[in-house]
Amino acid sequence: YAERLAAEKSDNSLLAVALKAMRGAGDDPIRFRNALTTFQTFIGGREHALLQTRWPGLYPDPRTPRSFAVMPFRGEREAAYAVIEASARRAAIEPVRGDQADGQEIIESIWQEICRATHVTVDLSGFNLNVCLELAIADTLGRPTLLIGEQGTERLIAAALPGVGKRRCHTYAADPGNDPQFARVLTKFFAST
Repeated sequence: YAERLAAEKSDNSLLAVALKAMRGAGDDPIRFRNALTTFQTFIGGREHALLQTRWPGLYPDPRTPRSFAVMPFRGEREAAYAVIEASARRAAIEPVRGDQADGQEIIESIWQEICRATHVTVDLSGFNLNVCLELAIADTLGRPTLLIGEQGTERLIAAALPGVGKRRCHTYAADPGNDPQFARVLTKFFAST
């Protein structure tokens, strides 16, 4: 994007210098932020902004894989979580659910757990707003996600959330514990990295 903006103002040699600094920053987020700020100064205007997270990011530890289950915490979802939990444990992955996350700040705890997760399952049954927020966090952080939901959820997603509807949503039966297809999907997901 920065290269496109710089190309539009090719007569500004300072943009080329700032763009080179951005490329040279590599994986150093501080150097990149500083170079991007300089670039922003040279292109003029205030139509672009660099957004930073409220809390520091964390990265999953590949030696201790963790699964984070994003779902509404209601009794009717317990059976689905039991299947998710058992499948994760069979794959030697520590399962964590939002209501089990440590910390007093709920959103911060969820942020940290999603950051630390190697796998995120997202149950979109009922389109709980918190679940949608947590899916957005997982997507923003680039975590591998598996969308799931009770039967019929995939059709509702396509109608209510067209962008999300382009992704596959794996559904489970009224009794998820007796749904071999759901178990296979989870096993395959937890086997991936």
